[in-house]
Amino acid sequence: MEGETTSYKGCNEKIPWIMRETERILVEVLKLLAETVDAKDHYTKGHSERVRGYSIVIGQKLGLSEKEVKLLAISAELHDIGKAKVIDEILKKPSHLNHEETLEIYRHPIYSFEITKDLPGFEEVANILLYHHEYFNGSGYPFGLSGEKIPMLSRIITVADVFDAMTSKRVYRKRRYSDKEALNYLKNNSGKLFDPRVVKALLSVYEDGLIFKVRGNYFYNHNLYPRALKHYREALEAMKDEKMIYEVKLRIAEIYNRQRHFDTAIKILMDGLKSNNPYIGIYYLELSNTYYYMVELNKMKKYVEKALKENLSFTQKIR
Repeated sequence: MEGETTSYKGCNEKIPWIMRETERILVEVLKLLAETVDAKDHYTKGHSERVRGYSIVIGQKLGLSEKEVKLLAISAELHDIGKAKVIDEILKKPSHLNHEETLEIYRHPIYSFEITKDLPGFEEVANILLYHHEYFNGSGYPFGLSGEKIPMLSRIITVADVFDAMTSKRVYRKRRYSDKEALNYLKNNSGKLFDPRVVKALLSVYEDGLIFKVRGNYFYNHNLYPRALKHYREALEAMKDEKMIYEVKLRIAEIYNRQRHFDTAIKILMDGLKSNNPYIGIYYLELSNTYYYMVELNKMKKYVEKALKENLSFTQKIR
């Protein structure tokens, strides 16, 4: 009996880990499905990933907790997952949708809910997805909810979704809207279609350069370095926060290293070796990478040693 008790205890200790691992795998599978939905139409490729990035910076501006931001990030990336059930002929139709086709598009939040509602740990996500096309004045779908009856995280995704849709190409529209046009549309409909607090937060993070940073990160993650550099430079022009500036400059240096523009990377990194740089250890590490690529091993060793003295976490060391 004692051996059995010990065995049960060991199993019980493993249950939380198993649940976390199961949830992690489910998230990855659902992300893959969301990417597949975006990839159905080259106009929407990357949409969910950008909406996730915009939603995160808006949520952080609104003062959401770390747990809420994590929930928001997962929900934003999965927000259109229900479109997997909508036929391509409707999703890719360049002309006006008829009544039945419009109703099918209106059903996609319900489909998103149905896909996720019974998955362990996804109850909150399912509800956020269900309401992400509701409008503040009750004119949205699928239920016509209004105001505070719509979950806050859904309201954030609504604004991020509309902003990305307007500033991206679409099969049903001749041109993309400029950022200014999209922001004006959101401002003009603040308190009508959109939660005024969320619109105000988007305007603020845009002025702070964070929207450009999100775009830069998207192109960086897909190895589209010239486009990433363009948006990172736009971010730097707007940014006032020193920590953010150092973070973006580090990413720019990483790009130049990957493009083998080592002298440019070294200049950026050396300029960042200041006492107020919270990422100075990672700057040292990136310098060591630069000299490794240049086969200057003594300099590489020098900056590895400097990086190690900064007590970097394991995650930072393996960047």
